[in-house]
Amino acid sequence: MATKDGYLIIGSTSSYGKGNYDMYIIKTNKKGKKIWQNTYGNFYNEYGYSAKITKQGYLIKGTKQDCPNNTDINRKCTSNVWFVSIDKNGKEISNRLLEQVNSKS
Repeated sequence: MATKDGYLIIGSTSSYGKGNYDMYIIKTNKKGKKIWQNTYGNFYNEYGYSAKITKQGYLIKGTKQDCPNNTDINRKCTSNVWFVSIDKNGKEISNRLLEQVNSKS
C-alpha cells in the first residue's frame, strides 16, 4: 500500500513473532528502505491482508485463528476477521475480532 512517505507491506510470517504465523507489517520509505517492522498476533495463525490510512496511523485487516487447545488432533478452530489499529510507528493501539467461522486446523 502506498503512503505519503513510502509504503506499507502487509502479510504474515512464521519467522518472527509469537506463534505459528503472525501478521507482519513492514513500513518503508519511497526508496524501499525499511523504516520499521512489527508482528501482531499470538500462538495460532494470524494473517494480514489489507490496510487503510487513519488519522492515528493505519487500520490493518486480516484474520485470526483460535483453537480450544494445542494437543487435541481433532480440535475445531475458529477463524475470525480481525482488525488491528496501529500508529504511524507500528505500535498497536487496539484490535477487534468480527465474524467467526468454524474451520478445522
